[in-house]
Amino acid sequence: MFDQPVAVKSELRAAVALVSGPVRGAKGTAAIPPGTILVPLSIGPTPNTQFNVGDQRSFVATFRQELERVGLVAEARDVADVTRADLGIQLIFAQTQYNADAHTYVLDVAMEIVGGAKPFLKQYRVISSEGDSTWTRLNTNATEGKAKAAARLLKQLIPDVESYIRQNRSPTGPAGVDRGT
Repeated sequence: MFDQPVAVKSELRAAVALVSGPVRGAKGTAAIPPGTILVPLSIGPTPNTQFNVGDQRSFVATFRQELERVGLVAEARDVADVTRADLGIQLIFAQTQYNADAHTYVLDVAMEIVGGAKPFLKQYRVISSEGDSTWTRLNTNATEGKAKAAARLLKQLIPDVESYIRQNRSPTGPAGVDRGT
Protein backbone atom coordinates (compact mmCIF):
# COMPACT_ATOMS: atom_id res chain seq x y z
CA MET A 1 0.00 0.00 0.00
CA PHE A 2 1.07 3.55 -0.73
CA ASP A 3 1.35 5.37 2.60
CA GLN A 4 2.30 8.90 1.56
CA PRO A 5 -0.17 11.79 1.15
CA VAL A 6 -0.94 13.13 -2.33
CA ALA A 7 -1.75 16.78 -2.97
CA VAL A 8 -3.76 16.24 -6.15
CA LYS A 9 -7.26 14.75 -6.28
CA SER A 10 -9.17 14.31 -9.52
CA GLU A 11 -12.31 12.96 -11.14
CA LEU A 12 -10.35 11.53 -14.05
CA ARG A 13 -10.79 8.02 -15.41
CA ALA A 14 -7.69 6.00 -16.18
CA ALA A 15 -7.18 2.94 -18.37
CA VAL A 16 -4.19 0.93 -17.17
CA ALA A 17 -2.38 -1.56 -19.40
CA LEU A 18 0.27 -4.15 -18.62
CA VAL A 19 3.03 -5.09 -21.03
CA SER A 20 5.09 -8.02 -19.80
CA GLY A 21 8.68 -8.71 -20.81
CA PRO A 22 11.18 -11.45 -20.03
CA VAL A 23 11.07 -13.10 -16.62
CA ARG A 24 14.49 -14.31 -15.58
CA GLY A 25 16.17 -16.00 -12.67
CA ALA A 26 15.30 -18.76 -10.24
CA LYS A 27 17.68 -21.23 -11.81
CA GLY A 28 20.17 -23.07 -9.73
CA THR A 29 22.10 -26.23 -9.17
CA ALA A 30 21.80 -29.10 -6.77
CA ALA A 31 23.59 -32.35 -6.08
CA ILE A 32 22.03 -35.74 -5.56
CA PRO A 33 23.88 -38.61 -3.93
CA PRO A 34 23.34 -41.80 -5.99
CA GLY A 35 25.46 -43.88 -3.68
CA THR A 36 28.76 -42.46 -2.49
CA ILE A 37 29.30 -39.73 -5.08
CA LEU A 38 27.45 -36.46 -5.71
CA VAL A 39 26.02 -35.82 -9.16
CA PRO A 40 25.43 -32.14 -10.01
CA LEU A 41 22.08 -31.23 -11.54
CA SER A 42 20.82 -28.04 -13.10
CA ILE A 43 17.55 -26.90 -11.59
CA GLY A 44 15.67 -24.32 -13.32
CA PRO A 45 13.27 -22.00 -13.50
CA THR A 46 10.72 -22.16 -10.75
CA PRO A 47 7.96 -19.80 -11.91
CA ASN A 48 6.36 -19.43 -8.49
CA THR A 49 9.44 -17.64 -7.15
CA GLN A 50 9.95 -15.38 -10.17
CA PHE A 51 8.15 -12.02 -10.46
CA ASN A 52 6.09 -13.63 -13.20
CA VAL A 53 3.19 -12.41 -15.34
CA GLY A 54 0.69 -13.37 -12.63
CA ASP A 55 2.60 -11.26 -10.10
CA GLN A 56 2.74 -8.42 -12.61
CA ARG A 57 -1.03 -8.60 -13.11
CA SER A 58 -1.53 -8.54 -9.33
CA PHE A 59 0.76 -5.54 -9.07
CA VAL A 60 -1.16 -3.66 -11.77
CA ALA A 61 -4.46 -4.44 -9.99
CA THR A 62 -2.99 -3.06 -6.75
CA PHE A 63 -1.66 -0.02 -8.62
CA ARG A 64 -5.16 0.69 -9.98
CA GLN A 65 -6.70 0.31 -6.52
CA GLU A 66 -4.13 2.65 -4.99
CA LEU A 67 -4.71 5.31 -7.65
CA GLU A 68 -8.40 5.27 -6.69
CA ARG A 69 -7.82 4.97 -2.94
CA VAL A 70 -5.55 8.01 -2.71
CA GLY A 71 -7.90 9.97 -4.99
CA LEU A 72 -5.57 10.61 -7.93
CA VAL A 73 -8.29 9.26 -10.21
CA ALA A 74 -11.95 8.55 -9.67
CA GLU A 75 -11.72 5.30 -11.58
CA ALA A 76 -8.81 3.15 -12.75
CA ARG A 77 -9.70 0.15 -14.88
CA ASP A 78 -7.92 -2.45 -16.93
CA VAL A 79 -7.55 -1.23 -20.50
CA ALA A 80 -9.54 -4.26 -21.75
CA ASP A 81 -12.58 -3.14 -19.70
CA VAL A 82 -12.63 0.50 -20.84
CA THR A 83 -14.12 2.13 -23.92
CA ARG A 84 -13.24 5.69 -22.94
CA ALA A 85 -10.76 7.17 -20.46
CA ASP A 86 -9.16 10.51 -19.63
CA LEU A 87 -5.70 9.02 -19.01
CA GLY A 88 -3.93 6.04 -20.47
CA ILE A 89 -1.27 4.49 -18.26
CA GLN A 90 0.91 1.68 -19.52
CA LEU A 91 3.22 -0.25 -17.20
CA ILE A 92 5.89 -2.03 -19.17
CA PHE A 93 7.71 -4.73 -17.22
CA ALA A 94 10.72 -4.70 -19.53
CA GLN A 95 12.46 -7.39 -17.48
CA THR A 96 12.26 -8.98 -14.07
CA GLN A 97 15.18 -10.80 -12.51
CA TYR A 98 15.18 -13.07 -9.47
CA ASN A 99 18.34 -14.04 -7.57
CA ALA A 100 17.52 -17.21 -5.66
CA ASP A 101 20.60 -17.04 -3.44
CA ALA A 102 19.49 -13.85 -1.68
CA HIS A 103 15.79 -13.74 -2.68
CA THR A 104 16.43 -10.44 -4.41
CA TYR A 105 14.19 -9.11 -7.17
CA VAL A 106 15.25 -6.57 -9.76
CA LEU A 107 12.37 -5.01 -11.69
CA ASP A 108 13.06 -2.94 -14.80
CA VAL A 109 9.80 -1.13 -15.50
CA ALA A 110 8.75 1.79 -17.69
CA MET A 111 5.61 3.85 -17.20
CA GLU A 112 3.98 5.73 -20.03
CA ILE A 113 1.11 8.17 -19.47
CA VAL A 114 -0.93 9.81 -22.23
CA GLY A 115 -4.02 11.97 -22.18
CA GLY A 116 -2.64 15.30 -21.08
CA ALA A 117 -0.85 18.21 -22.68
CA LYS A 118 2.36 16.16 -23.00
CA PRO A 119 3.03 12.41 -22.91
CA PHE A 120 5.16 10.99 -20.10
CA LEU A 121 7.65 8.12 -20.22
CA LYS A 122 10.04 7.14 -17.45
CA GLN A 123 12.11 4.06 -16.66
CA TYR A 124 12.44 2.62 -13.16
CA ARG A 125 14.80 0.06 -11.68
CA VAL A 126 13.76 -1.41 -8.36
CA ILE A 127 15.97 -3.72 -6.32
CA SER A 128 14.03 -5.40 -3.53
CA SER A 129 16.98 -5.57 -1.13
CA GLU A 130 18.24 -2.03 -1.67
CA GLY A 131 19.07 -0.43 1.66
CA ASP A 132 18.63 -3.66 3.63
CA SER A 133 21.24 -4.80 6.10
CA THR A 134 23.05 -8.07 5.51
CA TRP A 135 21.02 -9.67 8.30
CA THR A 136 17.74 -8.54 6.72
CA ARG A 137 18.84 -9.85 3.31
CA LEU A 138 19.71 -13.23 4.79
CA ASN A 139 16.34 -13.44 6.55
CA THR A 140 14.15 -12.41 3.62
CA ASN A 141 12.25 -15.15 1.83
CA ALA A 142 10.98 -15.03 -1.76
CA THR A 143 7.47 -13.88 -0.81
CA GLU A 144 8.86 -11.03 1.29
CA GLY A 145 11.27 -10.09 -1.50
CA LYS A 146 8.40 -9.86 -4.01
CA ALA A 147 6.39 -7.72 -1.59
CA LYS A 148 9.35 -5.38 -1.02
CA ALA A 149 9.92 -4.99 -4.76
CA ALA A 150 6.24 -4.24 -5.40
CA ALA A 151 6.03 -1.73 -2.53
CA ARG A 152 9.18 0.07 -3.70
CA LEU A 153 7.89 0.25 -7.27
CA LEU A 154 4.53 1.60 -6.11
CA LYS A 155 6.29 4.32 -4.09
CA GLN A 156 8.04 5.48 -7.25
CA LEU A 157 5.08 5.31 -9.64
CA ILE A 158 2.35 7.07 -7.63
CA PRO A 159 4.24 10.39 -7.16
CA ASP A 160 4.96 10.50 -10.90
CA VAL A 161 1.26 9.99 -11.72
CA GLU A 162 0.45 12.77 -9.24
CA SER A 163 3.00 15.07 -10.87
CA TYR A 164 1.65 14.27 -14.34
CA ILE A 165 -1.92 15.11 -13.36
CA ARG A 166 -0.83 18.34 -11.69
CA GLN A 167 1.23 19.47 -14.70
CA ASN A 168 -0.79 18.13 -17.63
CA ARG A 169 -4.42 17.85 -16.58
CA SER A 170 -6.96 19.83 -14.66
CA PRO A 171 -7.39 17.83 -11.47
CA THR A 172 -10.98 19.03 -11.07
CA GLY A 173 -13.87 19.48 -13.45
CA PRO A 174 -16.02 17.10 -15.41
CA ALA A 175 -14.45 13.80 -16.38
CA GLY A 176 -13.54 13.55 -20.02
CA VAL A 177 -12.85 17.28 -20.44
CA ASP A 178 -9.20 17.95 -21.13
CA ARG A 179 -8.32 21.31 -19.60
CA GLY A 180 -4.59 20.97 -20.37
CA THR A 181 -2.21 23.65 -19.11
